Amino acid sequence: MSVVEDNEENLEICKIFCGPCSIFRENKLMEVPPHALLCARGISEKYTGAFEKGYNCFDCDIFKKYNLLGMFFCIYGLKARSKTKNLFQSFLHFAKS
Repeated sequence: MSVVEDNEENLEICKIFCGPCSIFRENKLMEVPPHALLCARGISEKYTGAFEKGYNCFDCDIFKKYNLLGMFFCIYGLKARSKTKNLFQSFLHFAKS
């Protein structure tokens, strides 16, 4: 797992995957800093406690490119990597079984 670069290429990828995400869309996270690319920039200033539903993290090209081990970056910010690491590892273990 590596740190996601905050660059234009990744921002364009982010628009494709985070834009239609229900958490991102319903909470209008594009309207407030950091606006997008939350896996690189951290949690949104507007995040108001949306629950974990309808995410696109695992399908995202950034997620795959950087081998991320978290999800719900819009909720947990950069800490998503550690908060969901065990969940993701459990999922991978189950999928291999």
